[in-house]
Amino acid sequence: MRCYVSGQARFARDMELRSTTNGKKVLNNAIAFEGNDRESSVFLEVVAWEKNAENISTFFKKGDAIVINSAQLLSRTDEYEGTARTKIFARIDLWDFPGTRKADKREVEKLPEEEEDEHL
Repeated sequence: MRCYVSGQARFARDMELRSTTNGKKVLNNAIAFEGNDRESSVFLEVVAWEKNAENISTFFKKGDAIVINSAQLLSRTDEYEGTARTKIFARIDLWDFPGTRKADKREVEKLPEEEEDEHL
């Protein structure tokens, strides 16, 4: 079963783009889905790969809002002091900038009004 998360959130840490030993770009960060106050905010670890990682690290910084359109929830179990712990995180697949797009801000070009024919 696959679970996805979407919505507008803010980055909780500065961007740190890294490369794997195979040369793939990867970005690990945390996002916060804001509640009515800090105590009701939900924090989620996220990872982005390749082009998504490069673009997100270029256009965003700590505190910036991002719209997550599709992020698959994943889990990983780690051994910590003899105890297995499961960590839930999301892989960002589709994202967008918050607010209105630049194309929406443009005013529609107005054609000049037709001049009346002076020869009539």
